[in-house]
Amino acid sequence: MSALPATAASPGCTSSTVALNWGLAVLGGTRQLTDPFTRTISFTPQPAGTKPGTTITFTALHEWAGNMRGDNDTLQGNAAVTTFNVGGIGEVGYGLLQRVGQNGKTAPTAADYQTVTFTFPEPLHGLSFSITDIDRTWSAPPNDTNRDFFDAVALISPTPYTAVAPSGSKVIGSGTTADPWRNQQDGNVDEDGPGGQIDITFTAPVTTFTIRYWNYAYSLYGSGVAKAPNTDSNQAVFLTRFQFAREIPC
Repeated sequence: MSALPATAASPGCTSSTVALNWGLAVLGGTRQLTDPFTRTISFTPQPAGTKPGTTITFTALHEWAGNMRGDNDTLQGNAAVTTFNVGGIGEVGYGLLQRVGQNGKTAPTAADYQTVTFTFPEPLHGLSFSITDIDRTWSAPPNDTNRDFFDAVALISPTPYTAVAPSGSKVIGSGTTADPWRNQQDGNVDEDGPGGQIDITFTAPVTTFTIRYWNYAYSLYGSGVAKAPNTDSNQAVFLTRFQFAREIPC
């Protein structure tokens, strides 16, 4: 990725793109199923061929709306680092796992969602990351016998960005709350595959942005309210690899 340097480099020092591998993250804070909670996330970037960068610590505030709640019953749970690679890039990711209602059998509406607000201690230049495993197992009426989940993701930010679905991804949408990123093809996408991926790059320095995540199944019905799931409606997407430009200490 090409990015602008965060600051002018001192003699003998360089400004470089650093990749933050979630497998090296140190997470703080206590996860909650229904109450808001904050994760502190610390990285010490170590790009190849350079000295370690200064540790950066930022926060992820998780909040709930309507009947949405965290799901800690499968995979690694909400707001945790996976034990498996995601997105086909050979790295782990930060999971967003949730369900509508306590037993996952509540019909989803537009009022049920999770938001995650990331806040950084300094403006990050050229920040990029990927959201993976955006998929669905909820067929459209009248053949809607398979009703589980329908991932919908939006990015809310005061900073402009670009978003591209890589080759092989079936994700459509503009990433707004009115037109979220979603998969146009019904069927489960492999967690480590590109079929449900969107790649995001901020085009100006960014200090905060919010991800909204919900079950888009209600959009399939004229009434705007989905039928109840006939399976446990737990759903998951993953954030992987944050990259940005920063001066590397001498």
